[in-house]
Amino acid sequence: MNNTIINYEEKGILAGAFPVVAETLKLKTSLEAGDIIGVDASGNYGKLDTATYTEPYAIAYDSATHDTSDVDCVAMLTGEILKDFVKLPSGTEAVMVQKLRKLGIFIK
Repeated sequence: MNNTIINYEEKGILAGAFPVVAETLKLKTSLEAGDIIGVDASGNYGKLDTATYTEPYAIAYDSATHDTSDVDCVAMLTGEILKDFVKLPSGTEAVMVQKLRKLGIFIK
């Protein structure tokens, strides 16, 4: 079993007492803190888009830069997160908030 040590930087992004579950994910794209992480049909993770990573999965806690190999990114799988931190896709904010709510991610 591999133990992973995750260091957290206080960002003041949590909005309540709902439990936060964080996990380090291997991404196939670059992204910034607050971006929504999506999953593709093969189970790969990347920055949510309308072509490949279309299903929301988590919120990126950190930024990550992808080059030729998968990049680690700490992601929040559940929790109450401030709306100002999350980069919701323009034009579909309300729909995305509803999809994230079903995953246990509450945008406040």
